[in-house]
Amino acid sequence: MEHPNKPKNSAFKQQRLKAWQPILTPRPVITTFFIVGAVFVIIGVALTVSTNKVKESKIEYTDCPLNSTCTKSIEISDKLSSPVYMYYQLTNYHQNHRRYVKSRSDKQLRGEKVSFKDLEICKPRRSLDDSSSPDKIYIPCGLIAYSKFTDIFELGDGASNFTLSKGDIAWNSDVTKKFQNPNPFPVGIEIQRNFEDPDFVNWMRVAALPTFRKLYAKIDQDIEKGTYNLYINNTYEVSSFDGTKTIILTTTSWAGGKNIFLGSAYLALGSFIIGIGIFCLITHLVAPRKLADTTYLPWKS
Repeated sequence: MEHPNKPKNSAFKQQRLKAWQPILTPRPVITTFFIVGAVFVIIGVALTVSTNKVKESKIEYTDCPLNSTCTKSIEISDKLSSPVYMYYQLTNYHQNHRRYVKSRSDKQLRGEKVSFKDLEICKPRRSLDDSSSPDKIYIPCGLIAYSKFTDIFELGDGASNFTLSKGDIAWNSDVTKKFQNPNPFPVGIEIQRNFEDPDFVNWMRVAALPTFRKLYAKIDQDIEKGTYNLYINNTYEVSSFDGTKTIILTTTSWAGGKNIFLGSAYLALGSFIIGIGIFCLITHLVAPRKLADTTYLPWKS
């Protein structure tokens, strides 16, 4: 009598499937090094050429007086073809701090009904004085929402301002699934009234590095070469952590925004792989190793 747990007598369950086991001889290995290295170099060149076509202008405005309206002149040295993207950049801001990252309630941000216990994760910004009273709960709760970037910008040439579009500046999956306004809107201390606001959604997607930029608006018209006025309602304080604030106007390419690192990394890695191939080729030509006789392999006997 067969054991009930015995696998069926099939090629798959008895591990009798045909397999391909390549024999790595010098010629195919060296050829592979050259092919892979060449592919990486080609990709690196394409990315480098692409990022060099991206035009970018920036202006730091950290010295603007806090809680005031400030005007800065931004120089556009090359024409920026639409669409032009406006980013704000912060430095020395550690959004990736463990306590900061976890201080949010995704359930609350989805517009769902939450209890005071559900908001435990939002500490130390769960409610005023950590009170359980509904009218003292932060909406939304948590450190990320509480510290939302609040500066407001306008860009113009002195006669008229560009239209700063907020459409499509946040991930569609975030706006439609992760952030929904509660209905009815609960009573509490309002930090952010509109959970679906693209600026708020972008801010809630925390950055991994202490220097980061976030998309503020999109300009659907060309910006010609020249000097323009940047009007800033400066309300966001960064001096307490020695941070800086910068506005960046940039175009994009098929590979995205300006990113010198990615192309350089592909070029460096491709060159390294080709270098290994050259080393192996020289070694093989100067002092080749004697190969084994493959006729002694069991499947050839």
